[in-house]
Amino acid sequence: MTTPHPRQPDNMSGRANLQRGLETVGGHLSLVSDRLVFTPHTLNVQSEPVQIPLDQVRGTRPVWTKFLGVLPLAPNSLAVELADGTEHAFVLSGRQEWKAAIDDAVAAQRRRPGPRRPQQPEETDTTWNSHPRPAASPADDQRSPSAERWEVDLDWLWGTPPGNDGSAATLRLDVIGPGAAQAAARWMESLDADEDGVRGEGGWRADPGGVAGGEDHAVILLTSAGEDVADGLEDAADTAYEALSAVPGLRLHWTPQPRR
Repeated sequence: MTTPHPRQPDNMSGRANLQRGLETVGGHLSLVSDRLVFTPHTLNVQSEPVQIPLDQVRGTRPVWTKFLGVLPLAPNSLAVELADGTEHAFVLSGRQEWKAAIDDAVAAQRRRPGPRRPQQPEETDTTWNSHPRPAASPADDQRSPSAERWEVDLDWLWGTPPGNDGSAATLRLDVIGPGAAQAAARWMESLDADEDGVRGEGGWRADPGGVAGGEDHAVILLTSAGEDVADGLEDAADTAYEALSAVPGLRLHWTPQPRR
């Protein structure tokens, strides 16, 4: 039985689902100053509340919601990993806002004086296995001047049919320049692959596109879907940019593909 804690003001709260084995448990998630609290609806078979102390959180990352915990459905879940390796996956509305709020709360918790858990050797921040847009740094001056970041185009994603209905959207990336094909292939190989060989990260996938450009031209198709499609594509484009813009002489050209 989970020990109750004194009621604290919510920093953020809303409806959420928690995957518990084969059951998707509906309920309410609240972020307070020192913990996450998930309270299931009373009609659920597994109705035990979950309390996650923030000082035990290793990091967060966007992931796919999976049917029966196996089959990917949509990129609209947020995984919260604890220091002991336990992972809780929540289906949320406004996943990126939840991620930012939890990461900020975890960082604030770590800054507080007093005893706290030892930091894991590989643990550097609360954005484990994620790719937030970095601030400008001296290293940016060494990037290819022809490689520019992609800026989210909400008119394309939301202003034209089918609009923001959760359907997939694909962004074409042309990598052009000496060794483009090899650089693109190496980046693709660095991504996680599922059992079907599909590569990508939590809320997006990357596929090679056909092009007759030899070694100096490669095409990568970045695809995301769900209510956080804009966040997914921005994350994908930023991840590709960080890797490929570091290769001297490469140009990156971004082309939103027609929606269906």
